[in-house]
Amino acid sequence: MIVNAHEHLESRREVPALLEANAAVGIATTVVVGSPRYTITLEPGTGFEGYHENNLELLEVARLWPEAFRVFPALHPLDGDNLERLTAYLADGATGIKLYYGNGGTHGKGPFHVIPLDDPCMDPVLARCERERVPVILHVNLLRFEDQLWTLLSRFPGLRIVVPHLMLAKKTAGRLQRVADLLTSFPHLTTDLSFGRPDYLADALRTISAAPALYRTFLTRWAQRVMFGSDMVVTAGKVRRGSFIRETLQAYRDLLEQPEYECRYCPGERLRGLALPATVLEWIYARTFARLSGAP
Repeated sequence: MIVNAHEHLESRREVPALLEANAAVGIATTVVVGSPRYTITLEPGTGFEGYHENNLELLEVARLWPEAFRVFPALHPLDGDNLERLTAYLADGATGIKLYYGNGGTHGKGPFHVIPLDDPCMDPVLARCERERVPVILHVNLLRFEDQLWTLLSRFPGLRIVVPHLMLAKKTAGRLQRVADLLTSFPHLTTDLSFGRPDYLADALRTISAAPALYRTFLTRWAQRVMFGSDMVVTAGKVRRGSFIRETLQAYRDLLEQPEYECRYCPGERLRGLALPATVLEWIYARTFARLSGAP
């Protein structure tokens, strides 16, 4: 069984195509995270709106396909009713939350990073998540906000937190060491291997292909703290692109399992994969997420 621990979904209309691709690639469960309108569309005039509506849509998806989906609704730190929203989302079946304010980029109306990571306005939400073991996905650019992340994690050492995308610090051995330092210091901290949109994914695949031994060593050491994910943003437009979803998911599997592979994102290139052993893959594909979700 494989768990895709990081995905966006526009609506229930795209679910049949996603499930078909999941079945072809061997993915049993997908974690879908709440998305603002900009994340879904990338339209310049859109911003951090529409996420509550997307949250409700995803909760309905999980109700209709309970075995296939887990939902992490998004919260916005500038809202004044986040604790009440968290309560309502959990009552409706949410199993975690997604936060964007460590993202160093911008949407169509301004920055994602609207408060410091350690701003006390989110303390009630994070304290409840820590107390009730509710996982939190917090998108953090480690290269920009590492000091704030250390402070936040030190204040909530029991918080089950996921900083995805290898914490956006995958490019060099030195940066990976910064990720390892955090994993060493905070035993409830986890990351994932999702890389997002096609240009980001192509860059990640080429980076890893250039130094497979470095990443094989890192993932072997930290397999119990790393999860499989794609961060693909499944939309109606991508469904119309035929095999796009399946080929994206397969590229991640090939990266982890094959000594060499080819994919649509690096045309004409023979990439070097990691050929990880089954014991490592077992953790990355399923057991790390199970532990994040409360399994021993």
